[in-house]
Amino acid sequence: MSVSSDAQMFLRVGNDKALSRVVSRIRQACPLELGDATAERYWKDPGLRDVRFSVAVSPGSTGDMVYQVLRAAWSLGEPWGVSSIGQPGTPGWEFVAIADRGSARIGVPGLEWARFSLRG
Repeated sequence: MSVSSDAQMFLRVGNDKALSRVVSRIRQACPLELGDATAERYWKDPGLRDVRFSVAVSPGSTGDMVYQVLRAAWSLGEPWGVSSIGQPGTPGWEFVAIADRGSARIGVPGLEWARFSLRG
């Protein structure tokens, strides 16, 4: 099964220097390799940046890949809400883990919301 993984995060930063600092902290905390970050101002809140990364997940069983993603997520904060759509191993399958500062203890200052996902 071919699986892709990515992360989307909303970061509360005042300028590009602060953005770079928070992204660096996320990279240091995350046990998975994060690809190049793309960042845009979030249209609903100009104080937030919508940052997206590809995430390098080692090939393996579906359970192994889900574990890798959850381990990466929990390295940034806890707890995470998780959901899965579709049957693992089939086209259209998606696993998602989401956390936000309002309901979770986020360990990276500036990180307000995060989503990790796997797609089959």
